[in-house]
Amino acid sequence: MENHGVRDGQVGDGRAGGGSLLKWLLGLGASLFVAAGVTGWYKYYLGDQNRGNIQKASRADLDLVLQAERSFQRRFGFFTTDMVSLGVASKYTFYKLGFVKPLSIEGGMAPVDGHDPSRMDLDAVKKARPDLDIAYSSWTKLDEIDMAALARFCPDCTATATTFRALAAANLDDDPELDVWAIDHEGKIEHLNDDLRDDP
Repeated sequence: MENHGVRDGQVGDGRAGGGSLLKWLLGLGASLFVAAGVTGWYKYYLGDQNRGNIQKASRADLDLVLQAERSFQRRFGFFTTDMVSLGVASKYTFYKLGFVKPLSIEGGMAPVDGHDPSRMDLDAVKKARPDLDIAYSSWTKLDEIDMAALARFCPDCTATATTFRALAAANLDDDPELDVWAIDHEGKIEHLNDDLRDDP
């Protein structure tokens, strides 16, 4: 059985010289290096500077929530946890936005057509508005984030007639900790949990 190999760019009979063997070993080493790096590629892509930029994007996303909430409150007289009614969505997002529990107003509220305070995060927007074609970043693992579970960071991230507090959450690395931000009706942004704090 013939053993064909590559020698100096040409197909040979497998009897490679020392120089070709060295090239092959270097090529194999490079291939193994690349293969080992693929599993951590997103961490390379999300290096300190890039991950820091993604954190800045969370602040911009939260500002969109603030503007939408203010507009909704001017129109209907109360803030809401209905992300679909707020209309906050982008084609591609690194952070999941939402609330940990639905709107609560003492004495109830005047009904608003189509308003559903239980639609508390971007998952609900994706489901209700498939035409928006919202895409989650696979790097920040948004599909794995349960907004209700974030109550440990922000138990009051909800809305009332006169106040609201909303969350943005993402996983910026390969540990289970999340990067969590909050914004309130006054526009105050807080970094509740820094996912990059413990990174080397």
